[in-house]
Amino acid sequence: MMASFNAFGEYPPPMIIFPGERIRDVGLSEFPDTIYSTTPNGWMDSAAFLEYVKQIDAIVDNKGIRKPIILFVDGHSAHICLETSQYCKDRNIILYCLLPNATHLLQAANIGLFAPLKSSWVPAVKAWQMENVGMAVWYVPLRREWN
Repeated sequence: MMASFNAFGEYPPPMIIFPGERIRDVGLSEFPDTIYSTTPNGWMDSAAFLEYVKQIDAIVDNKGIRKPIILFVDGHSAHICLETSQYCKDRNIILYCLLPNATHLLQAANIGLFAPLKSSWVPAVKAWQMENVGMAVWYVPLRREWN
């Protein structure tokens, strides 16, 4: 999954990546604002990341946000490729790679969002699964400001 947010706490739709060549229908109609993609192994690759950047760019344009904008990324190889860099340059998006070996300190999403979410989410899901054996857990968005 790929997620991002801006300084105001608004966020564009997340991207969920499925392994393989086709997107499996697992109740996706429940999440119409989500961006779906596939990669051979289900992990982010440069093509999927470029698609996500294009989606963010379209949202920025639709909201009339003045450019340039800065997109902070870690040093993952999918985030650093010539095609994405050229797209960002052409569209006035500053692609800023955070320092390696310091992302645990500098990644605001990991520090302020994902770490607390994970520490609360995992025990809650485990408890829910014990009470609801065989049922699926679904994500329900709480705020959709970027649409």
